[in-house]
Amino acid sequence: MPKLNSPVWGLPSRQDLQDVASAWEKFVTGQDQQLTKVRPTIRASWQRATRLGVDPYLPEIPLICSAEEVERMQEQADLVYVAAPVFDMLAQALEKEQLLISISDRQRLLLHQSGHPWVLERAMEINGVPGGGMAEEHVGTAALPM
Repeated sequence: MPKLNSPVWGLPSRQDLQDVASAWEKFVTGQDQQLTKVRPTIRASWQRATRLGVDPYLPEIPLICSAEEVERMQEQADLVYVAAPVFDMLAQALEKEQLLISISDRQRLLLHQSGHPWVLERAMEINGVPGGGMAEEHVGTAALPM
């Protein structure tokens, strides 16, 4: 299996991630609004988040639903019923990659998560659990750091 940051997967290198993180810090502190070194898609995402009033230093995902509401939604969601066991097997197969795989509904409400135990624990610390709201107007389009 190829490494996740190989050209086969098309994921960015560590240096690419560091460059984007540096540009983001400059953007949110008002030092660079041009973002010429950031891909247009990412630039547009950051600008939308600013217009929506998303806190760039959001410490945790807002909890939108109670555990009871999530359970009711999970029971009604065919995708969770079908995909959850597959996601669990995929997370086990890729355990050393320390991934988190999530299922959400159309409103981006988290319904199920599978992944490496360490990553699941970190997610729990920031409300990255079923019931958490991942809609763009709540958290933007970037994941919270764990």
